[in-house]
Amino acid sequence: MDSYIMQIRRTWLNQDGEALADLLSLRHNHVSIFQVVSETAIIKAMEHLSAPLDDLVLCHLKAVSAMNKNDILTMYNYQSSAVQCLAKILQMQKEENWMLPVMNVMCLELRLSAIGAENSKYNKNIKQGEVLEKCAECLMACFRVCAADNRSSEEDTKRWGMLALINQLLKKKAKQEKRKTRKINVPSPRTTEMSIDQDWPSVWPGARTFHPASVPLPLRQGYQEKGAPPNKYANAELMKIPNFLHLTPPAIQRHCEALKQFCTKWPTTLEAEEECTKYFPIEIITSDYCYSSPTIRDPLARIRVESWEAEKSIADMEYFDWDTSQSRTSLVTLYTWPIPPTDYDYERVPHVAEYKIAVSDLINNGEDSYSIDKYKEAVKNLLNLKCVNKS
Repeated sequence: MDSYIMQIRRTWLNQDGEALADLLSLRHNHVSIFQVVSETAIIKAMEHLSAPLDDLVLCHLKAVSAMNKNDILTMYNYQSSAVQCLAKILQMQKEENWMLPVMNVMCLELRLSAIGAENSKYNKNIKQGEVLEKCAECLMACFRVCAADNRSSEEDTKRWGMLALINQLLKKKAKQEKRKTRKINVPSPRTTEMSIDQDWPSVWPGARTFHPASVPLPLRQGYQEKGAPPNKYANAELMKIPNFLHLTPPAIQRHCEALKQFCTKWPTTLEAEEECTKYFPIEIITSDYCYSSPTIRDPLARIRVESWEAEKSIADMEYFDWDTSQSRTSLVTLYTWPIPPTDYDYERVPHVAEYKIAVSDLINNGEDSYSIDKYKEAVKNLLNLKCVNKS
């Protein structure tokens, strides 16, 4: 017993992490010696070892004693206490990492003892997974100590210990996931249970992204070098494009029937085409152009303007319009200062087009490095600012 205690003291003073890790391992040959875990051994450990090493060795000896008694849960509790003492020691040691081998060995044996305690038949009063969760908390305490060591040199930093701790945490996570794995009954696609005379507008009542399990049609879209185009399942091409599955003839007929209550009959006196044109003139405007947007709703398709829209403030606008903004007014006022502007025609201001585009893009598209640099250059050109080379 004296020899074992003196070996621990010698390796501690010599800062020999590999030898100390071997002496504090639950797989070392000292665990089979009864005298090591006796009450006398514990008292000698407290006398010959100084703080904070004495608490660490004390918890280790108690864990060995519980292991020899086949008390797995008690062994885990003492091993957990030993790892907590180790975390405090690591936190106290500044700019040195020689105890990382001790941490690796003790954390590995903590995880193994936690698995044994979780599966122990004497563990009926503890919820399933609770021991593994507490084990993870102890491992994270050591992980945080290692992660916080950001001032030591590359050779002396404790961050090297993070790799082994991550490995232990991932294995603990995999053990929990394996325990939680259960078979889930996945129902068959809805299309296999649809009847031929079903009410389709109730299945697809409004505009939505394509869903293969709800559409009883053998649709295909896309391109493959060989064979037919991809089918509808997991087909991104079918999900990207807009569909009109909610505008089938029965659905349109229902919409019309619902709208009839809000409509009036056609005036009987307006039978001739000339009278309709005179009293209800219709102006048709067409244009051809290309339009690209994440939505199919074209803002130019809405021509009519309601009276309440004149009350909208700048914050209510869907997009920033520089021509109607305060930015235009301020720019023209600044350009004509100290003379008040008679009008707010900005065409005479140099570089105004570049500034207008930069401000609109910055507000409408959001800030990024490109839009900010573009705005900076536009302001410099507008104010005629040039870089002066002092050298």
